[in-house]
Amino acid sequence: MGRRQVSYLESIKLFLRNYISHYTETNLAFIGTLCLTGFGTISGLTLEPWLQNLLRIIGVVGLVISLTYAFFDGRPFGIDISCAPTHLVGEERNPDMMAKNRGLALIQDGESVIHGRVKISRFSNNFGLVFDTADGVGSELRMTPKSEQEYDPDESRLSCSDVSEREFQFVLEVFPKWRVESGGRYHWLEIQDEDTGKVLTEYQIIDVSH
Repeated sequence: MGRRQVSYLESIKLFLRNYISHYTETNLAFIGTLCLTGFGTISGLTLEPWLQNLLRIIGVVGLVISLTYAFFDGRPFGIDISCAPTHLVGEERNPDMMAKNRGLALIQDGESVIHGRVKISRFSNNFGLVFDTADGVGSELRMTPKSEQEYDPDESRLSCSDVSEREFQFVLEVFPKWRVESGGRYHWLEIQDEDTGKVLTEYQIIDVSH
């Protein structure tokens, strides 16, 4: 089976979805809209054409600045990660959609297993993912990285400097370092972009072991 390539149209949609989501979830959208509408409204209160134009230009510039700041503040936009925690049913692990919707992953029988899928835009040539956890737990990939990828288990980092396979899956194991009595039940997992430190996805890890 040949590798599936992410199309340019998919890449554009991925960028726009992530960018718009970041922009609207911050105060930048409010500031940009306020500049545009505020200065536009004020310009209508003056009869001087040059002043009207100046105020409108200031409003547009304010919007552009907020959009530009959002671009540099929220990078990268060309990567998408979707994860599915699992839970034990008998001796088998099945996808736990309820936990996924709540941003949870459960440690059962000494481990939590999370299945993930990564999609990378055709406008991105490299990536670096850091699987960061609370002190009481550790993480390790269960799968063999692609030939073009490098995995550092000590740093819990998966990276690639020349991407050709733009959609791939991974299996991540999260395990407690100590017993519940010593390490506690509640921990966290963050999958971060290595260059910017941006949290791409995160889960609360709960150790339900006895």
